[in-house]
Amino acid sequence: RSGEYIEIDEDGCDLYDARGELLSRFTPSRPLPVLSSGQNRFSLRADKPAGFNARVEVTIITLGPPFGGRTPNAAVDWTLLEREYARPRVILQQNGQGNTWPLYRRPDRTATVEFELQVHRIGAKGADYDSPIAVPVDPCDTPGQFQLSQVNRYAQYAYDSQTKGVPAKPGVKHELTREAQQIKIGPASLRYTATSLRKDNAGWAAKGRRFDPPLDLSKCAGLGFWLDGDGRGESFKVQLRDVKGKWHDMVTRVDFTGWKYIEFRWTHPALDLSKIQYLIFYYNGIPAGETVSCVVDDVRGLVDGGVLRNPQLTLGESSLIFPCELRTGQRLTFKGMNRCTIQTPVAGTPPVPVRPRGIPPGLRPGVNPVTLTFGEGSPSNFRVTVNMVKVYAR
Repeated sequence: RSGEYIEIDEDGCDLYDARGELLSRFTPSRPLPVLSSGQNRFSLRADKPAGFNARVEVTIITLGPPFGGRTPNAAVDWTLLEREYARPRVILQQNGQGNTWPLYRRPDRTATVEFELQVHRIGAKGADYDSPIAVPVDPCDTPGQFQLSQVNRYAQYAYDSQTKGVPAKPGVKHELTREAQQIKIGPASLRYTATSLRKDNAGWAAKGRRFDPPLDLSKCAGLGFWLDGDGRGESFKVQLRDVKGKWHDMVTRVDFTGWKYIEFRWTHPALDLSKIQYLIFYYNGIPAGETVSCVVDDVRGLVDGGVLRNPQLTLGESSLIFPCELRTGQRLTFKGMNRCTIQTPVAGTPPVPVRPRGIPPGLRPGVNPVTLTFGEGSPSNFRVTVNMVKVYAR
């Protein structure tokens, strides 16, 4: 699809969306080609939809033996090379392919491993949105609730370095209306239209509503909604504000047309999720002299429908089992057998210690296979990131 791209290397093929989010990982049907000396000819073939023109960009990076000499060991300041960070690994399934990857150790020093496992999502994307335990935030069918008033004073939060206290940048006209034709869920949706008469792309506008009493989203791990984009390149931002004015932004670049499900997972929100007072829709970067118009429908808080149980990290012939349960947003950090904790992205929540079972992971010289799995009862679909650090002896 437009904006998506594939990265191919010796570790396999990764498919990403336009925002750089990993969609899937697969193995090519043939090994990577080996270049001949001199000139090499490349060609690309792909099926395209009938009646459409297609354009792709291909970047080829050649890999070969290193060049140049090497500084003698005695002249190297090894304290500067003590910690070496591996490329983050995103894992979507434990299918024996995407959850196994190589980790290289330099042959000149012994090394141990530290790592952090962050849970972004549990279950298939959209499953928590359709769950009966999802928390309704706004059905997006009553534009009157977003009318600026003495009670609904959302404009105090709409500002830039030059303009404050107004719902739109000077030179921008905007309106939020009930949409009865372009609907994703329920009887209606909200169409947000803004026109910039400015000569730059700095136009912005905002429409918000106040919750009285404040909305409790403390059980939620993120937010989901539907957006019908106009493809004009502006940014559509959803912002939550608590009773103390602290906020959390969720920004979508509108480089698409048609309905798209948008989901944001919280990691370390700075606001009090139990006391949400405002929901605000923003346009940022409205193109000069143009009108943008998108439709938003049914904003919901996402509540986890499951947990990942007893993660196991296998490095070569050594395995560690972590007897714990992980939920969306939590991080499992391992810096040693007595330095392992779970961190929860809720202000004031202390780290919870975990006692790993097994053999502390060590690295052999060269390539070491790494595998991450989860215990029985864990969902088959998830999204986690593993960040590994190789700690070399001085």
